[in-house]
Amino acid sequence: MGIDRDEVGAIPFCFRAGRHGVAKQCLPVCAGRDHLKRKTLRMMEIQWGHPMVLMTSHDGDTERFATIEKARYWLRRRWPVSDGARHTALAKVESAMECMSSVEDARQAFLVAALSAGFAPACAG
Repeated sequence: MGIDRDEVGAIPFCFRAGRHGVAKQCLPVCAGRDHLKRKTLRMMEIQWGHPMVLMTSHDGDTERFATIEKARYWLRRRWPVSDGARHTALAKVESAMECMSSVEDARQAFLVAALSAGFAPACAG
């Protein structure tokens, strides 16, 4: 891996050998990050019909799932079990987010995974 400068010479980039010895450009290499500004990404949330409300604990805590992004977040970060239903639901949710399958299929798979994880449907209120 070597350090080189881009054509303008402002930001150094690292180059590494890719397949067949061809150099590939990587992320900027920075001693200080002052010149890099974070970009705020704005995503459109995909509504998936009526919100699904699930009881997430025995204490009666509920969680309202109104978007597919929240369902994906929960499946990836907050799901209590890692079983086949969760993996299927995550695959279908991500497929629907990429417009490769229907949102209704993702919603149904999410509900099956929720029941498998011990969550119970609650009244939307």
